[in-house]
Amino acid sequence: MLRRWHEIKDPLAWASKGLLSNLIKYRQSEQRRMIRQCKYLADTFERPNDHADIWDDADAVDQLLAVLTPNQRAVVKHMLRGLSQEQVALLLGKSYDAVRRSLSDIRRRLESHRQHQVETMIWPTQVRPR
Repeated sequence: MLRRWHEIKDPLAWASKGLLSNLIKYRQSEQRRMIRQCKYLADTFERPNDHADIWDDADAVDQLLAVLTPNQRAVVKHMLRGLSQEQVALLLGKSYDAVRRSLSDIRRRLESHRQHQVETMIWPTQVRPR
């Protein structure tokens, strides 16, 4: 290459093309490395099974679902059966966005219910700070 340097008509364009080519090769190799690393992590990751026991207790499930409205309970019931959000929307005659909003409201209600349970466990009934 250095022997033919004098034959190159535009050295700046040639250098920028080489630099760009090397940069693209580097980014592609980094992307392949990240994919390999993600596949390895996905294969070796052990998911915790902490919340599996709550679904075995029917009373606990009923208590959780009692916090929700009847429409929200219907959405949860169908989601637990393994239906997608689109399928739940079609089945209930709602729009996809309505089902998404319902799921968001469900998460919010259950989170506030859980927070309330934690507070009542920590603080006795009438001593809770406001």
